[in-house]
Amino acid sequence: MRPIIGPRFTNRQLPWQSLSHPLPETGVYGAEQALHWAGLDYPVFKDPLYAGTGAAQTHLPDRFAVTRDTNPGKQILGIVGRDYTILQNMDLADALDRSGITDRFPVHSVGIMRGGALVFICLSVGSTEIMGDAYQSYLLIINGHDGSTAATISYTPVAIDCTNALFRGVKAATAVLSLTHGKHINQLLAEATQQTIPETAASLHDGARNSLRRMAHRTLNAGQVQRVLWDVFPTPPKPAPYKYIQGLDIEVQATAAGQRETSYQSAVERAAALRRQADILYTRFNDTRPFNRGTAYALYQALTELALHREGPSAKGKEDQVAVSVMVGSRAAEMGRAWKALEQIAA
Repeated sequence: MRPIIGPRFTNRQLPWQSLSHPLPETGVYGAEQALHWAGLDYPVFKDPLYAGTGAAQTHLPDRFAVTRDTNPGKQILGIVGRDYTILQNMDLADALDRSGITDRFPVHSVGIMRGGALVFICLSVGSTEIMGDAYQSYLLIINGHDGSTAATISYTPVAIDCTNALFRGVKAATAVLSLTHGKHINQLLAEATQQTIPETAASLHDGARNSLRRMAHRTLNAGQVQRVLWDVFPTPPKPAPYKYIQGLDIEVQATAAGQRETSYQSAVERAAALRRQADILYTRFNDTRPFNRGTAYALYQALTELALHREGPSAKGKEDQVAVSVMVGSRAAEMGRAWKALEQIAA
C-alpha cells in the first residue's frame, strides 16, 4: 500500500471545507440568510412510491420517496416509511436563528453532501487552548433527508496549525443534539434550541479539553498502543461460506464465491495497512512533539490525522467522498473508536 498521507500540513483545510459555500467576509449571517445566500433553501417533499410500470403500477402504502425539485425532474434523496417527518432546511435554520444561537455563535459556512441528501451549517464557537495547541471550535449541524441520518448538532475543536479536527463524528459522544425524523421533530427542535444546545456545547467544550489533558498525561506502553490500533482498525469478520444453489450455473457461483473471498482478503490487508500507517504517524508525532511523546494524546492526534487527511477517491464525481466519510461515514467511526479506547485508558 502506497503512503496515504502526503507532506504534513500542506494545503490543509477543514474536513467539511471542500463541500462548503464560504460566506462573504463582510457581515454576520444568520442560518436562514446563509442558506438562502448559498442556494440551499430548497424545499424537500415526501412523495408516494409505486411499483411496476404503466397501467400495472401498484401503490406502496408504507414507502415514500424524499425528493427535491431539480432541472429537469425530481431528485430522490432517500426512501422512508410512513412515520418519517421531514425537517425542512429553512425550518431548522429558523429555529437556530430564533433561539439566538447564531447571534452567539455566528455562521462560518454551509454546504451539502450527497446531492442535497445531507445539509450542514457550521457555527464558529471561538478559540481555545488545549495542551499548548491553539484550537478553533465549531458547532456542526447536519440535517439528513436520506431516511437514515438524524438531525444532529456536534461540537468539534480543530487544531489551527494542522487542521486536525478532534471530533468523533456526528454519531459519537460529541453530539450536542440528535433528533430522529419522527412526527414531533419540529417541536423537539424548538425546545432543544431554547434550552439544551448552549449549555451542552459548553459542557462538551470543557469535557473534551479535560479528556485531552488526561490523555496528555497518560503514557502508553507498546501493548496498549497496539491494542488501540486493533480497536480502531479491526480485522473484518470472515464471511460465511458461500452456499451453492442447485440448478444455477456452477462456474458463475464459483466466480461469485471467489470474488467474496478476494474482497475479504483485501479488507484484511487494508486494515493491516492502516494500522501500520497509524503507527508511523504516531512515531512522527513522538519525534516532532517530544513534550507529548508516548502519550494517549499523541496517539489520538496520529489516528485523527490518518482519518482526516489520508488520500481517498480522486475519480471524477468522487472527490467529496472523503469529506462525507469524515463527517458521517467510516472515518467518523474510526475517530469514535479511537476516542473511546484512549479515553478509557486515560480515565
